[in-house]
Amino acid sequence: MHKLVTKAHRFIYFLYYKGVRYLMRYIVRLDRLDQRGRLAYIYLAGEGIEIGALHKPLSCDWRKVKVQYVDTKTVDELKNEYKEINPKDISPVDRIDNGETLATFNDECLDFVINSHMIEHTEDPISTLNNWFRVLRSGGILYLVVPDMRNNFDRRRNPTDLQHLLEDYKNGPELSREGHYLEWADLVEGCRPEHIQDRARQLQSQKYRIHFHVWTPTNFIAFLVSYRELCPKFDIIHIEQNENECIVLMQKSK
Repeated sequence: MHKLVTKAHRFIYFLYYKGVRYLMRYIVRLDRLDQRGRLAYIYLAGEGIEIGALHKPLSCDWRKVKVQYVDTKTVDELKNEYKEINPKDISPVDRIDNGETLATFNDECLDFVINSHMIEHTEDPISTLNNWFRVLRSGGILYLVVPDMRNNFDRRRNPTDLQHLLEDYKNGPELSREGHYLEWADLVEGCRPEHIQDRARQLQSQKYRIHFHVWTPTNFIAFLVSYRELCPKFDIIHIEQNENECIVLMQKSK
């Protein structure tokens, strides 16, 4: 009987010791991460994708997640386009696809979708969000990082309102495209009045990826609350200001 008690004590001590050591390592690991990575460690698990990671992929807990990197271009094409980036730093591209449509992905096939500083480049954010939620399984996480327009070159612009986004969704973004480029040439690039029209045409002909839509964190959350009435239900489970950006995590309802 005494031997059984001793073995039980040793087993409990072993579990406790190992558990505490594991917990301490986990806490230390979280402490070393930036805000983006810390939230990824806490909330992300399973199989998912990161869209347009380029040279700054999100730090994840690789014991819990399997990430595919999605981009519209191959690694060689990205290296050629972004010569200012060390080629060794560019993330692998596992699948070529349009990050706004994710046409090569089946419905409800992923546990998470990550994108950083992308939604402002989309001409139809509502359709883009619909597609991101489409590929998520029930309970899946949409991890968004959105720039705060007050702290970058968009500061002179007005936040995009819901009515504008609804019109882009219902009528297509073509009707508002020219206006976006005119605003960019005027308020972001600061062109002289007589040059705004020509510069806007030039950017549009190049299909230059401007910030078509801009938000403050408050405006963006207000948009998501309104958007929730249009799409499969989801919950906003975390909002956090991170210097010049806002991190928003949403979970598709089960």
